[in-house]
Amino acid sequence: VLLLMLYVISPLSKVREVTVTGNSELSPAQVEDATQVHLGRYIWGVMATRPAISRPAPQRNPQVKQIHLRLTGAQSLQMTVTENPIVGTVEIGQRDYNILANGQLQRAKGSQSRIEYQGFNKDRAQLKKTAVQVGQLKAVVRNGISTISYRPTKTAPNRLVIFMRDGNTVYANLNTVGKKLAYYPSIAATMKKPGVVDLQ
Repeated sequence: VLLLMLYVISPLSKVREVTVTGNSELSPAQVEDATQVHLGRYIWGVMATRPAISRPAPQRNPQVKQIHLRLTGAQSLQMTVTENPIVGTVEIGQRDYNILANGQLQRAKGSQSRIEYQGFNKDRAQLKKTAVQVGQLKAVVRNGISTISYRPTKTAPNRLVIFMRDGNTVYANLNTVGKKLAYYPSIAATMKKPGVVDLQ
């Protein structure tokens, strides 16, 4: 018991190494800031309060969807993060925002080559639905999109006009675009020159 108590209060029980896995867009430092787990914290305190550490992380950084903490050594931890990827940018009130895969908005920092969303200024609910759908796409398909424009008509109130980086234009429904645009690469491969693909 005495040895255990000495260990608990000694430097030997402090975190000396943190490994972050599963991150793509987030840096290890951003993940650590979201969890507030830094070198020098007592490792037993971190492991004893894992739910309390993981739960607030998405509030501190909306790009964090989920965090899992695991002990990998006497003084080392592994943090596995699941991200809400950025699926584009939108201008609202003369400010640029990143759109996350769960539909949340986050202030954009610096110039980024991402999908531009247009026509959603007065339709935030439609923007969220579209972002969630686009978030379902594989990165290789998502990265091929240049602009998503919301252009409803009387007969097609959920119409999207999507401009692809390869020169093609895609018509889609914002409620099904995530499912149908997944087939775009195979459709585009059969096209001899840029044209229009109607996925409505």
